[in-house]
Amino acid sequence: MLMDIIEEQHGKISAFLTSQVPVSKWYELIGELTIADAILDRIIQA
Repeated sequence: MLMDIIEEQHGKISAFLTSQVPVSKWYELIGELTIADAILDRIIQA
C-alpha cells in the first residue's frame, strides 16, 4: 500500500514522511527487496 501511495505522488507533490524505523531496517520490514528498493529510491534523496 505504501508503494501505491508513493508511486501516485512521486514527482507531483512534495511529501513529508516520518518513521521511527531506521532506513537500514526498511528492507526487513517491507519484506520484498524489489518493492523496498522502489520505495527507498523515491523517498531518499542522495
